[in-house]
This record gives sequence, structure tokens and C-alpha cells, in this order.
Amino acid sequence: KQWYQRRVAITAGIPRHPQIHKKSDPIKAYKKYQESWSVQPAPGQKTVANTKLRNAIRQQMMTCDLEPYRPPQRPVTVNTYQAPTDKKRERLRWAVRNKMMG
Repeated sequence: KQWYQRRVAITAGIPRHPQIHKKSDPIKAYKKYQESWSVQPAPGQKTVANTKLRNAIRQQMMTCDLEPYRPPQRPVTVNTYQAPTDKKRERLRWAVRNKMMG
């Protein structure tokens, strides 16, 4: 009991802050937000001005006469690679044998 009596005695003379006990009013908060939303809509929200601008840009893009970009084609080259197993090495083998023998 002693610690509780001391605490009550210390806080008894201090006036409480009025905003601490103030309850929130959801209707006032909603109206406040609704006013701010009418002035500045949320990002991504469709507005009349935004829709008109998007439609104008879409029309410009659809009437453009440019052809789509196509990268230049590479010239066709014949592949002359031959796998090492397919190559004829008889001449090389004969030369190596001749050098080793004599």
C-alpha cells in the first residue's frame, strides 16, 4: 500500500493534460480525409484530367506512322568447322613416322 499511496500523493496535485483523455471521433476523421482526398486524390486514382491525358497520348501513339524497329539481319555465313575426328590426319601421321624412323 505504501508505494501506491506515495504515487497518488505525487500525482494528486498535477493537472492532467486535456488531450490525453480526448477520444477520437471517426466521423470527423472521415470528413477530414474526404476533404483532403477531394483536393488531392490518392496516387493511382483515376481522375477526369488524368483520363483525358491518357486518352490523348493513346490516340497520338496509335496514329504514329513509324514502323516498328527491326534490328539489321546478319549475313548468312556457311559453317566450315570440321570436327577433329572427321579430319584426315594420314599425311601428318606419315610425316611423324618418317621422322621417328629415320
